Amino acid sequence: MQTIAIVGGGFAGTAMAIHLSREARRPLRLIVIDPAEAPGPGRAHASSHPDHRLNGQPVMHSLYPESPLHFEHWLAASGTLAGDPVSIAEHGAIYARRQDFGRYLAEEFRRHQGGNPSASSLEHCRASVVAIELDPIRLQCLDGPLIQSDAVVLALGWGQVRAPAGLEAVSDHPAFMDDPWNLARLRGIAPDQTVVLLGSGLTALDTIVALAEQQHRGPIVTVSRRGRQPPTQPVLKSPLSSVWDLMNAWPVPWIERYGRPRVRGRRFTLFGRNSSGFEGKDSAIRRPSTACATRSGISGRTGRRSKSAASCVI
Repeated sequence: MQTIAIVGGGFAGTAMAIHLSREARRPLRLIVIDPAEAPGPGRAHASSHPDHRLNGQPVMHSLYPESPLHFEHWLAASGTLAGDPVSIAEHGAIYARRQDFGRYLAEEFRRHQGGNPSASSLEHCRASVVAIELDPIRLQCLDGPLIQSDAVVLALGWGQVRAPAGLEAVSDHPAFMDDPWNLARLRGIAPDQTVVLLGSGLTALDTIVALAEQQHRGPIVTVSRRGRQPPTQPVLKSPLSSVWDLMNAWPVPWIERYGRPRVRGRRFTLFGRNSSGFEGKDSAIRRPSTACATRSGISGRTGRRSKSAASCVI
């Protein structure tokens, strides 16, 4: 049985494990290595604040391109939607809590642990990888086992939030916060203090919402290069038949540069005109012929499209 190690247990790593278990030709041993309690939420969807929400409707956050309403159905079936009535906007669109999307990912991982089309095993190693050796592939974990595998997927996500370039000199000041999702530190801000936010995008809105919830009375100033605020989300009047329909409907510059994804039935291949897709008859998985940026779905931190597509080292 081939072993695939997946470094990172956020959206990209969790989706990769799920889709490999669904698409493999024969059983695989899939090991998700992440120090979190469970694969799924990652950093993007682990916020415990009830007003930190996805900035996109459920049709944009399905794990399965062929089933764009899967997450919305989960919200209803699990009782999550009924328990969060404020998630339904006046125009009827749903903006779920990010922590609920993280719970959805975790439950889907556990569901595939219990059974999947390829009879693959899905494991979670709660550790941090500190070194990778090649030929053979061995992953050294901090306070964890030495894992040997046939392939490794790097799904590292955004990483630890740090001070932007040029502000390192003040990053140690007690009034400087480089992690806007550190709710404990936000609660330490006095109600009458002036708060300056560097940036006026979605992360700034997360911070403003959290400060408002704790009855902050002082001035909140946002500073950005362009002075723009996030636009109001459009209402998707009808669900798209698939994620690929959305990508075809919105010719973003990235797609114009690299080409549209090629789809073979339910299976999806690499982005890019110069890739020959997944090949290799002797492998349980279809190996990418070039360095890959494989997307197992669409997600996003605060509703954005995720930039943390899993990268593979085979």
